[in-house]
Amino acid sequence: EEISYLTIQDIFDVAITAQGRTLEQHLRDLSRTREEEHLITMHLRLPYLIVTPQDVAIVPQVINRPNFITRKAVQAPIIWLDGHETQVPNITDKIVLIPSADPGFDWIFSYPIKGLVTKFGGSNSHMAIRCAEFGLPAAIGCGEQIFEKIKQHPLLELNCGEERILPLGH
Repeated sequence: EEISYLTIQDIFDVAITAQGRTLEQHLRDLSRTREEEHLITMHLRLPYLIVTPQDVAIVPQVINRPNFITRKAVQAPIIWLDGHETQVPNITDKIVLIPSADPGFDWIFSYPIKGLVTKFGGSNSHMAIRCAEFGLPAAIGCGEQIFEKIKQHPLLELNCGEERILPLGH
């Protein structure tokens, strides 16, 4: 794992650069530095096509505060729908994650789901109103950072009364 952060040139140069330390310590230190650089670059979001320097801009990502619907708390497995499914997945008794709060996902209300989380949307969005109608716990418009984090976990606790989304499992 550690060596995966090193380049072949790092390994070739080790005899010259490892002064005052053991070879192992030098490579471990270099690996840690490269891993930190890798983690920083993983947080960069660039456009698909960069033609001029002006195509790259620094835009801070704001951590959104979701709009919680109802005061209920549920815990259930999650299922992520991107809207491109060719077959209806089994969403019964699951907390459904969808990208936006638009009417195109209205069909999910014909199933007994446990809750709903959307990446985008507001308190007056279509899905927020529908969840309120059905008394369905939901977090509408949680933002990209929270959404991407919870997508990585198999279970979710959605506590609308305490305004908390807690990924579980892994």
